[in-house]
Amino acid sequence: MAKRKPANMKTKPVTRALFFAAAIFYLSFHTLHGERGIYALIKETHRLEHLEKELSQVSAARSKLENKVNRFRNASLDRDLLDEQSRRMLGTMGKNEVIFLLPEKRS
Repeated sequence: MAKRKPANMKTKPVTRALFFAAAIFYLSFHTLHGERGIYALIKETHRLEHLEKELSQVSAARSKLENKVNRFRNASLDRDLLDEQSRRMLGTMGKNEVIFLLPEKRS
């Protein structure tokens, strides 16, 4: 005659399997979707690329402005640049001058 196993002995392996399945699911989910998960890594990588591109554009604009400011210094004053800027800002021109206004290039 076969011995019968108690009811708690039959459920113990099932409970253990469900616990490990839940733990694996929990860890897998947070590996993908967590604050420092794979999707967050991909998102931050794209953000870094965008910010690096923006940095290069801002650096180029800054170097242009620094060059323009350096040309206005007393030691190396560019009179043509000064004349151009003053005419543009004040809207002045001579009697025999013709001014052609061209649209600014946008990049």
